[in-house]
Amino acid sequence: MRVKEHYNGRKIPLQEVLSQVTENTPIYTSGYFDGAEVNIGMLNIRLYAAKGCDCIHCKLEGKFFRVERMGRGNSIFNEWHLNLYGVNDYGTEILMTKDHIHARSKGGTDEIKNLQPMCEICNVKKKDMPMHEFQAKHKGAVQTSKLDRHFEKVARRMQERYGLNIDKEYFGQMNKKVKSARIVKDIGSGNTIREVDMHGKLIKVFFHGTQNCIISVMEDQPDEWFHTEMVPNFAKTEQERAKYLYKHILARAKEQLQVFDTPAETAKYIQSCEFPAVMFLLWKTPEQSYRISSVTWATVHKMMKSLTIQEEQAHKPQGWDEMSLEDKVKFAENQLTQNVSE
Repeated sequence: MRVKEHYNGRKIPLQEVLSQVTENTPIYTSGYFDGAEVNIGMLNIRLYAAKGCDCIHCKLEGKFFRVERMGRGNSIFNEWHLNLYGVNDYGTEILMTKDHIHARSKGGTDEIKNLQPMCEICNVKKKDMPMHEFQAKHKGAVQTSKLDRHFEKVARRMQERYGLNIDKEYFGQMNKKVKSARIVKDIGSGNTIREVDMHGKLIKVFFHGTQNCIISVMEDQPDEWFHTEMVPNFAKTEQERAKYLYKHILARAKEQLQVFDTPAETAKYIQSCEFPAVMFLLWKTPEQSYRISSVTWATVHKMMKSLTIQEEQAHKPQGWDEMSLEDKVKFAENQLTQNVSE
């Protein structure tokens, strides 16, 4: 795996580079920046000199250059060269690239007149589409960060729970700090509840392992919050849905759960209890809707039945009859995964 190396990390102002380049600069022309020799005649540098440094679609502004290389080797990109970067609203650096107006795969050339500056995010989305088709498909700016999908929700809850009005830059700082923040609770699958120190104030957040970012701010009772709001984000399989549904039922139960002989009876019983109204929030949200299938009900049924089986086994722990439902669940869960997968 090649790793991007910075020569010294300095952000080189645009004018310091572009003042030495024009559209007609020879393709192999040396330039020197902090002692590093780079080719300032590269096609993308000449493009920026001719047509500007801002993304033609989302209008992200190119802000500075860096001297970088990708590992070592014979490719031109393994030598020290200049990369242009923009900075999005979260403070994240976005690589700026050259885009072929008429794709090379469809006969387009490398002439400046067939090139336009474009941020890496838009360029990846555009692929080999004609510009008019790309703009029709992506009206307005292309999402330049995975944080976009969570910012509004997090901002709203930061105001509600901590009285803080945050902007995207603040949210970006939170996501940089969360990687090294203290883990309060490990949910599993890389998902954790963490405490982020933001200017002396501890913010409890939910960090999603797969998306690698903060997706919400925690309430004081994380277990209930987790079951009612987080399941739709990553319970993608029937097995996962059943597991979270089962745990949610136990968390909401006001009485000792009954166990029936068939999944259909179990489903009917659960739907008749006083807690299912909130339970079904797991499967229907403004953004997406889930259907609880017969497979899920069968899995929940087996999980619930396994709890009863624990009571009947001769090796049940001492004091089982006096244990609370919560303690029995903790004991039973050690064997749930094995029982369900059989």
